[in-house]
Amino acid sequence: MNEHVTLKPTVDAYEVDSYAWTRSQVDLLRAGRFDSLDVENIIEEIESLGSEQVHAVESHLIKAAVHLLKLAVSEDVDPRAGWINTVNEQRRQIKRRLRKSPSLRRQVADLIVEAWPDIVDETCDGLRREAEQAHARLYPMFSDHQILDPDFFPDD
Repeated sequence: MNEHVTLKPTVDAYEVDSYAWTRSQVDLLRAGRFDSLDVENIIEEIESLGSEQVHAVESHLIKAAVHLLKLAVSEDVDPRAGWINTVNEQRRQIKRRLRKSPSLRRQVADLIVEAWPDIVDETCDGLRREAEQAHARLYPMFSDHQILDPDFFPDD
């Protein structure tokens, strides 16, 4: 039997050392000691894991959309290559996340709609000219297909 297994994990173990708690729960599962599991905290951890996956995809979508919007509204030439590189990297990260969790694909459009006001604000914060900021606020929202499409970039 593994030395990490405890007779009955306590809530304190979860709050004091979450890594040790996870190891203990894994050992209990492997040993088939289901009656000793800390079920409430296992449920919380599984829910948290799912939320973290959604947050990660959302974060990459926001970064991609912000840089696409900068490309769409800014007349600046110098940062364009960097913005394109950022969009491409964020698309790669989104693709990896969706490959590992394909069910998240159904949430992408809703995540964009929910985040669009923040995307516009972040874009405006990053742009220098007031005219570009006003233009960014009027620019139509990018669709999930546009954000994920490796060939889509706003027209110059």
